[in-house]
Amino acid sequence: MSGSSFDIQEIGTYSGRAVRLYLFQLGEAIWRYATGDRSVLYDGVLWNPIQISDEGLKQKSEATTDDFLVTIDSTSTVVQLFRGTPPSEPIKLTVRELQFGDSTAPIMWVGYVSSVRYRDQVSSDIVCNTQTAFLNRKGLRLSWSRQCPYALYDLDCGVSRDAFAEGAIVTRLFGGGFEYALLDPNTGKKEHRFQNGYFEWTVDGSYFQRRAILVDNITDCIVLGQVDGMTEGMNITMYPGCQRNPEDCTKVFDNMSNFGGFPMMPGRSPFDGNPVF
Repeated sequence: MSGSSFDIQEIGTYSGRAVRLYLFQLGEAIWRYATGDRSVLYDGVLWNPIQISDEGLKQKSEATTDDFLVTIDSTSTVVQLFRGTPPSEPIKLTVRELQFGDSTAPIMWVGYVSSVRYRDQVSSDIVCNTQTAFLNRKGLRLSWSRQCPYALYDLDCGVSRDAFAEGAIVTRLFGGGFEYALLDPNTGKKEHRFQNGYFEWTVDGSYFQRRAILVDNITDCIVLGQVDGMTEGMNITMYPGCQRNPEDCTKVFDNMSNFGGFPMMPGRSPFDGNPVF
């Protein structure tokens, strides 16, 4: 872009009128913010002015420490999403640098929101990490165990979650859980069927919220976290849980061929310090 109007204004001491554009994306939901005191038209859409700034780019020896800190109005939608239970899906942030009046706005930073620190009613800090930081995180090691180490419905497990999905209606909310009624009257309720499973619902048709189910009492569930965002009468989709043992894998999911545990392991370790003979 050598010789472009963006370059000329970018290096100019007096001609530069820099505006930063912040695009937050959660599923299909998008929030666009711009620095300054007026709306900015870029890429055919308006970016709303708001009290927002950042502390600039940092590049250290490790990507996991290169936090990108954004200070924003506490009343913004992104901050309010973290006032209760955090979103179930990651929020992506793309930051562009725009010279006001220009049509070019190069991307200067891309990453994900990791947490939000609420200062007061005026401002809050959004802590973000780069995509590289997520790639550098260490994964779990696969060890020998009696129970299956795989997460239910993942690629290693191989069970299709859509085949076991059950539609339900929330009939009542209470502290730590909710009562429900299955939409299919022909589906018999089984004891603890959804225990260790989860349920989800759609927010404004844009993104999903999920909660893990700790206890299923046939007519009500105790959830992991809070029931904020839920309302009585809302439609949810429930997914059965697994006890990670051969019985559940066989009887509930008919998936013993993918069972990753070793239930016949001996109860004594050969490395416990006591000789075998």
